[in-house]
Amino acid sequence: DFRAGTKYRRIAKKNKKLVDLVIVRSVTICAKEKNADRLFIRIIRLLERICGRESYLTLMIERPIVLKRVIKIADASLWGIEFLAKYPILMADLEITSFDDDVNLSVLQNQIESDLKVHEGDVEAKMNVLRHYKNSYTLKILNRDLRQDMPVENISDLLSSLADCILSALLKECWHDLKNRKADFPSFAIIGYGKLGSKEIGYMSDLDLIFLYRGDDSEDSSLYANLAKRLCGWLRTTTSFGALYEVDLQLRPHGASGVLVTSIEVFEEYLTNDAWMWEYQALTKARAIAGDKTICADFEMLRKKVLAKPRQHEAVVHEIIPMRERMISGLKTPKDKFDIKNSSGGLIDVEFCIQVLILCNAHKFPEFADNIGNLALLELAAKNNLIPEHTGKLAAQSYRYYRKLQHAARLSGEADALVDQILVEKNISAVKQLMKCIF
Repeated sequence: DFRAGTKYRRIAKKNKKLVDLVIVRSVTICAKEKNADRLFIRIIRLLERICGRESYLTLMIERPIVLKRVIKIADASLWGIEFLAKYPILMADLEITSFDDDVNLSVLQNQIESDLKVHEGDVEAKMNVLRHYKNSYTLKILNRDLRQDMPVENISDLLSSLADCILSALLKECWHDLKNRKADFPSFAIIGYGKLGSKEIGYMSDLDLIFLYRGDDSEDSSLYANLAKRLCGWLRTTTSFGALYEVDLQLRPHGASGVLVTSIEVFEEYLTNDAWMWEYQALTKARAIAGDKTICADFEMLRKKVLAKPRQHEAVVHEIIPMRERMISGLKTPKDKFDIKNSSGGLIDVEFCIQVLILCNAHKFPEFADNIGNLALLELAAKNNLIPEHTGKLAAQSYRYYRKLQHAARLSGEADALVDQILVEKNISAVKQLMKCIF
């Protein structure tokens, strides 16, 4: 079908010879693998995208290690090979001898900022610098992931740290480009919520963000609103290197109807007097990502202060249970299937249980307000006799297993992580036992 298709028939004769050679070599390698047909079809899909690009075809022929690594990615991850097909320039990274080394993000930000200076005055070039680093390091993380020697939590840590680096460099760049800035550094901070806040993002995650500033008047508010708009524009704009991240700003005070940036003073007043229970739940997973160190520290102090406010267990549960029931009633999961994230006894129920533990106990045990991750929080709850140790251990095992299944589904290109319910009955039971203790 590929050879009879218009894409193959329209390419230059020289490229046809290159494509044919890649196909012959791919057949030889794919035939040795367990899912040979599926794997070979994925390689064909890649060739459909790049068959007119002589440089990439030549690279796979002249550098056999590149073709082997392309096939390894295709075998392990439909998402991975589609990512490579979308940004084939990354194939050049596959021949780097250090590609199998540990991913080192500690020097990434300096590299980014150094490269951005080279393109002073060229906005599109700077956008592409950021996108290339993001894509390149995502591929490095994927390669480390495929070695299967690192838990999914550590992969999420790396992806979250990559997002942190990008946001930090981007904030400096956007501030530098503002014509009416008053100082060398902004009194402004980026706060991460959701998966970014808890360092649990995946390869396709968007970023839940809010923006805080410190200022005296409407002029400051306008300045920092322009900065936030510029940040979101740089993140969302699609170039030939793709977009950086999709951004969700719904968690800011008053949601979609609220202002884009909030002063730290107004934010404190809002959390103290006007926030809803679901906003306190969201706050349990929030952290400062980049910006003014004083505002970041003030946010963390405020976060802990709000979470440590004494609350009646019955009142918290009374608000959370109807919210959870509405979420479940809206599910349309096929019969005998289990939605890892959303179904009763799944990931969200573990997270809701932990959020109740935080909101009801942080005033007695301050360490509950630390953003230390769900597994550590379950262990902390058992240590303080808030849940039975055995219940916490089984729930933690189920949570880790769910995360692994969800991660595998994302690598396979699945939008929803659905499994046969019978395969996770023990995990569902463990989570429901935790819910019984909490609720």
